[in-house]
Amino acid sequence: MIGVGMIVRDDVRDIMMTASMGISIECSPLEAEAQAIMFGLTLAYDAGLRRLEVESDCLQLVKMLQGSVREKSAAQLTVLDAISLTSIFEYCSFAFCPRICNKAAHLIAKSSLDHSELRVLMENCTPDVLPTILGDKDNIQ
Repeated sequence: MIGVGMIVRDDVRDIMMTASMGISIECSPLEAEAQAIMFGLTLAYDAGLRRLEVESDCLQLVKMLQGSVREKSAAQLTVLDAISLTSIFEYCSFAFCPRICNKAAHLIAKSSLDHSELRVLMENCTPDVLPTILGDKDNIQ
């Protein structure tokens, strides 16, 4: 079981959406990160977002998404799917974000291990994650 989570922020870094889900799959940590990117892209599109700046604390995955690294792995297949999916957006970029700025997304993903259903909160998050989200916002600015 892997947990995937995401946070969508607006241009002033306020919360627009949080989402999480537990997925029953056996995979490497890199593949789990790639699955989380696919999860985020799909939900962002479904929410009507068309311009994205996607951040991940997995540098290897970001390099794969940017096209500067390729490897023979299941993660690469998921990355190719993610890159293909970006064509439906007006704009989509991928950037590395150190874990210190991305603790909330990790916490949301970890908490999703307790449930397999999709949980989406618009302009909100669960109370246990709020202090971390606010801390991440302070670290980003």
